[in-house]
Amino acid sequence: MSPRSRPPGLPGRAQIVPQPPAAYPLQYSNGNTLIKRPGDARFTKGPVGFHCEAGGRNPAFDRFARKYALPTLEVKHERQGGSEIKPHWDLGETISFIPLTRGPVAPTVSASKATPHLLAQTAEAGIGLVWPDSPRTQPGHPRSIKPAKSKLAVRGYLVLRVQDELRVFPQVVQLTTTGRMTDKLMAALRLHALVAEAADLHWNRPPDDPVGCYELRLPLRVGPEEEWQGGQGGQSTVCPFVADHPQVDLLLAAGKLLHEDEISKRQALLKQAVTPAYLATVKLNDQILDLVVRDWPQVLLWARQFCFGSIEPSTQDFHDE
Repeated sequence: MSPRSRPPGLPGRAQIVPQPPAAYPLQYSNGNTLIKRPGDARFTKGPVGFHCEAGGRNPAFDRFARKYALPTLEVKHERQGGSEIKPHWDLGETISFIPLTRGPVAPTVSASKATPHLLAQTAEAGIGLVWPDSPRTQPGHPRSIKPAKSKLAVRGYLVLRVQDELRVFPQVVQLTTTGRMTDKLMAALRLHALVAEAADLHWNRPPDDPVGCYELRLPLRVGPEEEWQGGQGGQSTVCPFVADHPQVDLLLAAGKLLHEDEISKRQALLKQAVTPAYLATVKLNDQILDLVVRDWPQVLLWARQFCFGSIEPSTQDFHDE
């Protein structure tokens, strides 16, 4: 008996969406983390820089760190009922990051979630963003609800300069920020995307094959001190990280020129801000593309789930405030 012909347009059958694999957390202290380096007598707030957890959190990175003799430090986490001390690899005040993202779709964190469509585009760009809409107070209970903090995260590859050479750790790491630090990460990603756009112009890349953000190193460094208002009315001195690309003012000026009649001026500013000589220092070899092809599908799945609530980052994986 021949099977009955099936009409077109049937809905088919859904499948369970898998959880994306966890990524190794890349952490940053802006000056408010309790840290003790070898030789220090006690834990103090004030040290700034990048680090990641040692002691088996990622055995492959432990081997990478030992191979290149990376220094260590200890981080004290204050917990309810006590504290917890964990060993970390000290990555210093400057690193390079290869962001696995298409780049921001809006200039700020708040603009990136202004509409469901923009938030969806942010996820499709490989950027994780959560900013719950919750009131600061509740009638009759003015202190019962805390302000909701934004969380912004991006995945990519860590690049360290050791023994005067750049070394890429070939596994995905995740840089997560909260609160005002999300604006700093978004600003760094935006600058990096503008540098990639300048590379299009210098390298004569066609519109259908632009330079990806992952084809260039994003240098990050400790930025200047800032005074931030605390939640209880106090102030704290912090040192957020910033992108270490050149001619930031020119890049930002170019980024504001979005209308069709401003394109030629935008391109001129980009070419002025970013020279071929500078691009040669941040350009990655084509071997990185094999890692991107391998990891991009999982990064995209992670960003979608992060943005729409099925992944909540652990507070132990970052401490930037």
